[in-house]
Amino acid sequence: MRNLLRLGRGWICADDILASASKHRRIEKYHKNAALFDQGGKICNQELEIFKKISIGSFSVYGNGCGALALYNLTLMTRGKADLAQIILELEYNHALRLNGLFGVSPHGIEGYLKAHKFDIEIHSGTKACRKSIEQYTAAILFVRNRHSLGEHYYCVINTADGLFSMNRFCNQSGAVRLNPAELHGVKKAYCTKTPIVSRFNNHTVTR
Repeated sequence: MRNLLRLGRGWICADDILASASKHRRIEKYHKNAALFDQGGKICNQELEIFKKISIGSFSVYGNGCGALALYNLTLMTRGKADLAQIILELEYNHALRLNGLFGVSPHGIEGYLKAHKFDIEIHSGTKACRKSIEQYTAAILFVRNRHSLGEHYYCVINTADGLFSMNRFCNQSGAVRLNPAELHGVKKAYCTKTPIVSRFNNHTVTR
């Protein structure tokens, strides 16, 4: 429970962190990350060169940042704006990374962030349940086991009038890709919300 409760003090959001710890080393990293990334579009490909320079824990978003990007995309599409540097800051400050980012964001970290930011979420487990559930919600973050390795991956799914679309599901994904729930495999959890989509789905996609 350390991930969610932060040693009993609850989840601390970015505004409070920035207001109370101006000289903390994570604040310095936050300012560096913020200066590197201010594009504001949806992120469909974490293997862009820019993400080699943006750090999460002791690693880079390029290799270990799928959880942060999933939270970013979900926030962008349902709140209209998102700040990747602030998301990373919160995940680090609230001990939501596994082995300082070696294994990315913990499932408790995803849940903790969403609840702290007042997303009305429901969590479903297992591929069969998640295939059925994601079509009933406006958006979701899927936590999946890679089919050909021991790795795990998070990505965001949006439910539009034209069907389901995923962002950053695959390597080198150039844009949002249509998702057929029947093709899902290895789904461990789906963090689902009925929060309305407010950002246009065809808005700018980060490409550099």
